[in-house]
Amino acid sequence: MFVFLLLCSCRDTPSSQLLIKPIESQAEITDWSIEASLDTIPDEADFEYFARISLDLRAKRPSIEELLAYESAPENLEFFVDNWLSEPAFPKQMAWFWNDALHTAVWASQVDVWRMLPFETRKALGWEPLSFIEAIIRDDLPFSDLVTTTKMPTNQLIGEIWDMEGDDDWSWSEPVDGRPMAGILSSRFLWTRYKVDFLNENRRRANHFSRMFLCHDYLEREVDFSFDILAESLSDMDTAIQTLPACTSCHSSLDPLASFFGAFQLSTNLTVAQTGGISDFKAEWYSNLRAPSYFGKPGQDISDLGQYTAEDSRFTQCSVQRVWEGFLGDSPERDSDFLALVQEFERQGKSVKKLAKTLVFSQNYRLQEQKLLRPEQLSGIIQDILKIDEGTDTDGIGPLIWSPKYRVLFGAGNDYSILEQNTSFTVGSHLIFEWLATPISEAIDLDLQRPLQDREIIFVTQEDEDSIRTQISDWAMQLLSSPFDSDDTMIDALFQLWTNTQAEYGTTSAWTTVFLALLHHPDTVTR
Repeated sequence: MFVFLLLCSCRDTPSSQLLIKPIESQAEITDWSIEASLDTIPDEADFEYFARISLDLRAKRPSIEELLAYESAPENLEFFVDNWLSEPAFPKQMAWFWNDALHTAVWASQVDVWRMLPFETRKALGWEPLSFIEAIIRDDLPFSDLVTTTKMPTNQLIGEIWDMEGDDDWSWSEPVDGRPMAGILSSRFLWTRYKVDFLNENRRRANHFSRMFLCHDYLEREVDFSFDILAESLSDMDTAIQTLPACTSCHSSLDPLASFFGAFQLSTNLTVAQTGGISDFKAEWYSNLRAPSYFGKPGQDISDLGQYTAEDSRFTQCSVQRVWEGFLGDSPERDSDFLALVQEFERQGKSVKKLAKTLVFSQNYRLQEQKLLRPEQLSGIIQDILKIDEGTDTDGIGPLIWSPKYRVLFGAGNDYSILEQNTSFTVGSHLIFEWLATPISEAIDLDLQRPLQDREIIFVTQEDEDSIRTQISDWAMQLLSSPFDSDDTMIDALFQLWTNTQAEYGTTSAWTTVFLALLHHPDTVTR
């Protein structure tokens, strides 16, 4: 009976996720055009707002030069935003936002069959689905291409595994195995991440597709366990889920949708090269169980699914929602105001770059409360200031991004068992900062060993107090995203900290301690 109830659990009413709530007053609907948004730019410099945009668009804080230029001419904010939108870091940051829904980036590191693979292989496999998002946004293509493009982004390692052309930039490549193409829906790794068993008949994959790309999760629909079921109904489950109203409200659309995913069966207990393969035999076998159909529209294979998805207004709305969630945290209210934003997105040619610009200039974005940095943002700040390489899941500061355990300590999900972000600063956050002391100290010590003219981090000698104060104030400006004079009271306190630490533990410890003190400041770890 329990299994039956799992299959037959949806009310015969539409999900609230698919509804747009009307707004009574037309005045409550925002003019989402960029032109209207530009009218709301503050006349005076708002450094918190300026830094938040930089962090969300490119995962690092503004440079000293950018802060000073913005301070002198805050009306030029659009100039900075346009430049940041053109940087390679922007599409990668948008892909990280989408990973909050796809959960592929570090998943492989926690599964027995994958965790023993070299880090670079696991990293490439986990990023393969996200590379579709990154490449679409990088090339400023209509976002509907995400589910219709006939090419696959490929880096050098992925190319070597699957005999495709690839480079470090994840350039577009032709698939070599004759698979039907529908952009990310034909990903080699996505349906490995969401593998199924034969009894499930791909229903789980169908629901994950709906959850990720339509923002409609069948498991979140209202459940009604009160209906009466005759005992003989349990003897023929297939007939029950096709005839009982309590079941058909879900299964009438879920099961035909699941049939599209029958080809993606070769996903476990195989070599890496065999991962994500397709099976024409399995595709035909599943389609004979239930003819593939997209909410009543018949189809043949995944290509049809992609085309139907691209034409579905729910996919457009969900695409806007994913970007909104990345920039503002919470899901948007599905009301007429949100629908106006979706219409503006369509008017802009479904360009995520233009959508991002619209959102960062909106009042919703500018007036939001501060949130804890994402792991990739904290990593980006440290890399930018201390010139540290990204590292791996075990070396350098790489674990902050690529180690599931370290990500969870800093409040992020691990793409496996913890999928929600923790936006509060916790004991785990403190542990991360304690751990960061080692790679930060190593980077500073290495820099101090270089001749002064060759340094990248510390540009002063210990005897020069004015230069030491200038270095500290520069770090304060970079980490706190606000101008500081070298005689500021906070700089006085940090200089005294530097002096005391240097006298007892040496110069490397002095600089490391000051940097970590700034890193612990609440304004450093929030956006």
